[in-house]
Amino acid sequence: MNLFGILTVLAGPLLAVAWIVSEFKGGRPLRLTLGVLAMITMVTMTWLATLVINQLNYNAWYGYATKELIDETIKGIESNNTAVVLAELKRFQTDYQPTYENRAKYLPLVGETVERMKGSTPR
Repeated sequence: MNLFGILTVLAGPLLAVAWIVSEFKGGRPLRLTLGVLAMITMVTMTWLATLVINQLNYNAWYGYATKELIDETIKGIESNNTAVVLAELKRFQTDYQPTYENRAKYLPLVGETVERMKGSTPR
């Protein structure tokens, strides 16, 4: 995937420039071929950029959710609510089923666990 992305990013501008040059110095088949290739390459670059941006968003969401879970766990332990914290973490462990197919409801599960911990932790 990385090599494909690099080649696409390099080929896109080159094909676009070649297409523009062919408009002045090339025949119709060359212009059409370069134009179609340039458009396909640009669409592919947009698709790749979307994949990268989504991956970065997922990393941020998981990072913030995990930090919130860790922070609330520490607060609960420091408040001597270890039984409640342990029970909520076990419940989370049971409910969380990681999979490569989707995000396994990680964000909602962490949110529910944190809310239950907050509700039982004295402030």
